[in-house]
Amino acid sequence: MHSDSALYGRIASYVRKYKLDFILEAQRNEAHNHSGSCGRTTFDTLSPGQLQIANLIFVLAIQPQLVFLDDAVNSLPDCVADQLYGDLCAAGITLVTIASNDNLRKFHVHFLQLD
Repeated sequence: MHSDSALYGRIASYVRKYKLDFILEAQRNEAHNHSGSCGRTTFDTLSPGQLQIANLIFVLAIQPQLVFLDDAVNSLPDCVADQLYGDLCAAGITLVTIASNDNLRKFHVHFLQLD
């Protein structure tokens, strides 16, 4: 089990790495200001690509042994997808990926192709 401070530290580190720092600041503000705009949060304002990065940041922070990803980076440029998948592999997370992006093949050893 991860301690909350260690988990937050990993999240903060990846948020900075992937240039989503504004999320941390907005989350702090939302925690101190309970009069949010109609229940909306910072995550409601993220682009599809930013949401994909945020979701994978949580995976990186939690560090499960195995993760199933279904077009998890389809809204991202290849260079960002490569960086995220590289980080997932470096963390020792086993990836099971469904993707239309052939560029992700380099992060996998086994392939199942359905015609």
